[in-house]
Amino acid sequence: MPTLHHLLINIKKYGVRHRPLYYFSLMILFFVTFDGIMTFLVPLAITEAGISESKMGLIIGFSSVAGIVFDFFLCWLFRKSSYRKIMTVMILIAALFPFVLWQANSIFLFLVAMAIWGFYFDLLSIGTFDFIGRRTAFDEHAASFGIVQFFQSLGYLLAPLLVGLFIGKKLGVEPFVMATVFLAISLVLLFFFSSRMAGGPITIKQSEEKRKLNLAKEFFLWKRVGRYLLPVLTLTIVLEVINGAVWTLGPLLDGDQLGLNGFASFFLFAFELPFLIVGWLIGILTRNRSKKKVAFISLIFGGILLFSLNLFSAPLLLLLVTFLASVCISMSWPTINGAYADYIAETHKYQREIESLEDFSMNIGFVIGPIIAGFGGGTLGHLPTIGLIGITGSLIGVLLLIITPKEIKIKVN
Repeated sequence: MPTLHHLLINIKKYGVRHRPLYYFSLMILFFVTFDGIMTFLVPLAITEAGISESKMGLIIGFSSVAGIVFDFFLCWLFRKSSYRKIMTVMILIAALFPFVLWQANSIFLFLVAMAIWGFYFDLLSIGTFDFIGRRTAFDEHAASFGIVQFFQSLGYLLAPLLVGLFIGKKLGVEPFVMATVFLAISLVLLFFFSSRMAGGPITIKQSEEKRKLNLAKEFFLWKRVGRYLLPVLTLTIVLEVINGAVWTLGPLLDGDQLGLNGFASFFLFAFELPFLIVGWLIGILTRNRSKKKVAFISLIFGGILLFSLNLFSAPLLLLLVTFLASVCISMSWPTINGAYADYIAETHKYQREIESLEDFSMNIGFVIGPIIAGFGGGTLGHLPTIGLIGITGSLIGVLLLIITPKEIKIKVN
């Protein structure tokens, strides 16, 4: 069993061999801290505007509806683009989000803000896949996603704690300004490190075939590729439903009188903390095991633990169970993302289709999650709704474990 000493040795070796991965991850840290702050603020801003929780879920879900529309054109817009261009466009679009959300006072303006959110979040996923595919070796894809996920989780871990410093009885401009500062730093880091990330392994061969925008053809390719990836796409949807529900209802938990001031920030902290731990070890955990099997089993146990939140009322026990549930769920993300990167490396001609299908499934999950969270939160309660979504995810995980073939080979003619 790996010890802390072994872990530190691995980190040191990995850092020496893959400095570009750490440069990229540092930029991601500041960007996702921005995104985490804004994610925390969205449900607060909507409910403070006097909009019901059920409508809130529909509004937040619209961000992913916009993302789904954007997904369909990504294959054409960024077919020849590298992660540098993708990430630059992402940050520039994201700069509009704090301003629009701060000014929003109607459902229409909130929908505009959600569309911006959906667009830039799509680019974050596409850019990350492009970087991992280009700059890391095939057999290190899962471990590389684990490292990137570590920095992502660190950002999402810090975000609710930072917001908690500025949130009072009324939402002010301070957290929006703070988010913008983190976004600006990420842009500076992207430009600064771009010159230092030249060279290194290129594991994706870009197709020389130039394809014009053909919606019918893109739909055909999505259908053919998606047929092979259906089990992993389904898992991605379920994981994102859980994530969307937790981040939709989590910021509202302070109103549930759970006996701990600032419980919402601590709840999201407990949910994100395991990603910091598991991200470093996931390469070891999947070395001699099926990535898909590890992801399915992790989802099953994580969902059961989320459901068990209904059995406790003490705030510290709730935080402990949330942490344990997230330990399991956090194992699913980098393993399944590593599987996607494997499929991309094996079928490089359809890299953008695989990336867009993965992002499409995340968007579907983030449509379903907030909508269920909104309606369930207003009727069943916040924690019971999260528990119900968790146990449903476990049942789907059992089904996927049974029906998914041991190996998935993509064959597109």
